[in-house]
Amino acid sequence: MARVTKYRADPDLVDILVRNSHAAVRWLQNKGVRFYPAFGRQAFEVDGRFTFSGGAILEVADGGVALVESLFRAAEREGAEVSYGSRALSLLHDGRKVEGVRVHRDGGIVEIPAAAVVLAAGGFQANAAWRACYLGPGWDLAKVRGTWCNTGDGMRMALDIGAMPYGHWSGAHGVSWDLNAPEFGDLRVGDGFQKHSYPFGIMVNARGERFVDEGADMGNFTYVLPRDHQAA
Repeated sequence: MARVTKYRADPDLVDILVRNSHAAVRWLQNKGVRFYPAFGRQAFEVDGRFTFSGGAILEVADGGVALVESLFRAAEREGAEVSYGSRALSLLHDGRKVEGVRVHRDGGIVEIPAAAVVLAAGGFQANAAWRACYLGPGWDLAKVRGTWCNTGDGMRMALDIGAMPYGHWSGAHGVSWDLNAPEFGDLRVGDGFQKHSYPFGIMVNARGERFVDEGADMGNFTYVLPRDHQAA
């Protein structure tokens, strides 16, 4: 993890991620998420047995959509209420602690009090202005592999009440993606626009220049390109 991030990863968070990875998979399984061996990725048959390179041994059956559906069903079984068609606008706070969230729903503004608020709102990859601001010129033109909804609202709400920015804001998860793909992810296609065959050829930019070492390592470690060499 340290090597592929050029030692920008937080060592304490990396330690938590690695040490709790098995427990996290078992927790997800207990919530109804199904896993199977990742034969479609870097799996190779050697002497009659499959070898999974890069540690990618399991994947969620039917991908991310099935993962989300399983977790939504688990949440509803445990009494969680999901409010669709609602957009969080700002956090309610008294200057010392967060007390809830202000939401736009059914054409009006609703304030929802809460003992705690979890900002599980993703990043800002769908916000073209923020991409250009933090990642650099031209990033507003990048294709977005995921949803158009991740516009940084959760981050903005926290910053608006004085939260301290943290982490590598000029870094990104950029992968090789089809030039003719839609502007945002398409659930009907999924990762079908990915270009993971790059280790078997060379990659060039619009000027015909190579910009990455295609064979630097196994695909699991190199398909996410360095910040200054990305082809999103």
